Order: sequence, then structure tokens, then C-alpha cells
Amino acid sequence: MNKNILWTLVWMAVTAWGHSEETKSTAVQPTVATTPAAVMTAQPAAAAQRMETATPAPATAGAQASAGPWFLSVAGGIDVPAQNWIPAYSLGGGGQVAAGYRLSEEWAVELDLDDFYFSGSGITTGAVSDYESRVLPTARYSFRTGSDIRPYVLAGLGIDLQFLSGPAGGALATSFAMAAGLGVEWEMDPRMFLFAEGKWDLLAADGPNHTTVTGQDMPALAGVRWGL
Repeated sequence: MNKNILWTLVWMAVTAWGHSEETKSTAVQPTVATTPAAVMTAQPAAAAQRMETATPAPATAGAQASAGPWFLSVAGGIDVPAQNWIPAYSLGGGGQVAAGYRLSEEWAVELDLDDFYFSGSGITTGAVSDYESRVLPTARYSFRTGSDIRPYVLAGLGIDLQFLSGPAGGALATSFAMAAGLGVEWEMDPRMFLFAEGKWDLLAADGPNHTTVTGQDMPALAGVRWGL
């Protein structure tokens, strides 16, 4: 009887130990990601990543400084008489101011005011001078080059006023003016351009006996253009 009780107790102990080992092997072990400390650490990191993704990149300074369509320009240069000018004039000095509007990346229109001063002395004319003011509505076409330096062509029609002075007194001569030219501009930044250009000007005025008197000159200018 005592032996049976002893074997029963042994069998129960072995069965209990085996059941305990099986429970340990099948229990799910918590991973690092599911522990409370790991969750608390992962949440701020995820929130920071979402904020970084949602925050837009700041606009560049170049985009903020882009110019509008209106512009002003100032230039200085010389004017070389070419045909039917008083021989006492060899070279004139002056400049140009202009205001314009850019229609597109290629096309622009502007109102040019050219002013040049000529003076000299001849055997037949004596000391003479000529203050010339030319008003030219002008169209300009710039070629796309993919760089900051772009060539352009221009053409304009307007009026030329010459205030003449000599030994016999002063006079005003008015002529029709037509201009065509070539130039190049350098974009220093979106609001500022440096440019240089040369033009050929044709002047036409009424002469005696219903004739037309023509003259030609070639101004060369260099200056700066500001976008507004």
C-alpha cells in the first residue's frame, strides 16, 4: 500500500514538471518593439519623421527676387556720323534712357530717348554744334541660349530733333527716324541686366523742291537695365 502511494506521488511530480516545461516553451516572449519603453521611444521618432516630410522646403532667394514685366534702362555711348552730316562733326557723345515692358521671355517693347551732342569747326561753317534728341518706340527680340548671356535684335520708328547752332544763329531740324540694331545682354540677377548694342539710324527730312534729304549715323551704347 505504501509503495503504491509512493509511485503515485512520483508519477504526479513528473507529470507536473513536464507540463511546466511545455508551458514555458510555448509562451510568447515580448520583443523589444512591443515593450512599453520601446513604444514610447518609437512614437517621438515617427512623429518627427512625419513633421519633416510635411514641412515644405523654403523658397529660394532667386525665386523671391524675380522681376516684374516693367523695366528701366540707362546707357552711355557715342554716335558716329555716316552720311550727309556736316563735315565739322566727327563724333558725338551722349546716351540713352528707356522705359519698357517685357511681353514674354523673348519679346519686349520700349520707348527710347537718345540724346547726343556734336560740335566742331569748319572753314565754310565756322564753329557749329548740334544737340540731337531722338524719340524711338522700339521692339526687341532676345534669343534663348540656355545661359545668362543672350543676343538680341531691335527695330524702331520715331522722330529726330536737331537743335543746330552756328555763326548765323540757331535752327531746329525735324526728321523721320528709323533704327535697326544688334545687341547682347548679360543677366547678373533676375532684376539686373548689363547690355551693349549698336544701331544703324536712317533719318529722312523734306528738302527743297519736294525732295527728301537722308542722313545716316551709327550709335553704340552700353548700360544697365533694371526690372521693376
